[in-house]
Amino acid sequence: MKFTAFILCFTYACAAIAQSEDYIKLTIGDVKITENNSVADGTGGVVDLKNKSKTRDIELYRSAGLSISANMKVSSNNSRRSSTKSGSITVDVTYNTVYGDKKDKRTAQYVFYLDDERKFTAKEQFVFKNGLKPRQIKLSYTGQFSD
Repeated sequence: MKFTAFILCFTYACAAIAQSEDYIKLTIGDVKITENNSVADGTGGVVDLKNKSKTRDIELYRSAGLSISANMKVSSNNSRRSSTKSGSITVDVTYNTVYGDKKDKRTAQYVFYLDDERKFTAKEQFVFKNGLKPRQIKLSYTGQFSD
C-alpha cells in the first residue's frame, strides 16, 4: 500500500514538473505607437506561452480608428546535428492591424539560441493607403522571457 502511494505521488510530481517546463512567461513592455511625430503608449503585460500552441489575441494598442493585436507561438527546436540549435526557442508573432475598414496581417519570427539573452525589441511598420495621404504607423515594444 505504501509503495503504491509512493508511485502515485512520484507520478504526479513528474507530471507537474514536465507540465511546468512546457510553459514560459513573456513580459511585453514599452509599447509605443508612432504616427508622423506623435507618440502614443500601448498596453503591455505578461503572457503565458505554452510550447507549440498559439495564444489568444494580445491587444497591443487600441484607439478610435486603429487597433493592433498580436498572436504568439513559442516552440523549442530539436536538431540531431547541432546542440546549439537543439537548445534554441523560436517565437512566431502574427500582427493583426485594423485601420477603419482596412486590415493588415503580417508575421515576424525571433530565434533565441542557447547562450542568447532571451529578450528582444520588436519594430514593425504598417502603411495604409488613404488617397494621396498614406498613413504610416510604427509599432515598437520590448519582450523578455522568464520562467
